[in-house]
Amino acid sequence: EINKVQAGGKEIWLEENYTPIIDNNENNPYKVLKISFDITEQMNNDAIIKSQKAELEKYKAEIKALKAKKESIKEEKPIFTKSKTPNLLSNKILIDWDDSFVLGLSEIDQQHEQLVSLVNQVFENFKLDKPKKETKESIKSFVDFASYHFGTEEVYFKQLNFEHTNEHANKNKLFLKEIQKLQSDYNSNKIKFLDEVMAYIQQWLTNHISVLSKEYIQLFKDSGM
Repeated sequence: EINKVQAGGKEIWLEENYTPIIDNNENNPYKVLKISFDITEQMNNDAIIKSQKAELEKYKAEIKALKAKKESIKEEKPIFTKSKTPNLLSNKILIDWDDSFVLGLSEIDQQHEQLVSLVNQVFENFKLDKPKKETKESIKSFVDFASYHFGTEEVYFKQLNFEHTNEHANKNKLFLKEIQKLQSDYNSNKIKFLDEVMAYIQQWLTNHISVLSKEYIQLFKDSGM
């Protein structure tokens, strides 16, 4: 057996063996011989090796976690929905305002038309590779006005008890998050022009103006707007 004992003010490890001494005449053990070996150095070395193995396993776990994180970043889907639409660079503008967008609500129509104008400016700046400062300002104007427009809509929704308030507000919030991501990425030099980003904005805004907004036309008109 192995025991740790105190000797000379120090802790030492002993491997102790017990051997019975047999009486030759009676063939019975009459005493036990205890033999001890100092294995302190071996035990200390084993402890060091065990500690080193534990550290190695810790490093392996950290490396595995870092690899997993790296893979998750690679596999993470971009915030902007990819589109299979043709290359938008061939378009003169992103969204062509026409009478089908008009709701007959003066304030909302003016804001929608301003949104279209601002996003067309962003598109033109990307397309013509305008100076970064100019493009940053156009993106900021678009993002800020989109936030203002959604805020205007949601104030009226609450005032008029629009039944789809939460649904519209959540969609507006998600869109705002994505165009803010575009703004952040561009300011950080992460993107120059992403066709799928502009395609996403084109599709979302067109649907917002020509489909979703028509859900509240009658309510707004009935209230005297």
